Amino acid sequence: MQLIEREFPKATEWSLDTPHLNTRNHHFYEKLGYEKVGEHRITEQLVLIDYVKLKNE
Repeated sequence: MQLIEREFPKATEWSLDTPHLNTRNHHFYEKLGYEKVGEHRITEQLVLIDYVKLKNE
């Protein structure tokens, strides 16, 4: 993730989605500074958690 962020230094915001059942992903993204900003249901069984990280100035 850090390599990707360094490749695009002009980006001011990063966003991603991850399935709600992948709790290890949630911890990983939060550890990298991403914050949960919402969720949306795709199907009866699939809910995606939305994360955003703002560039540190």
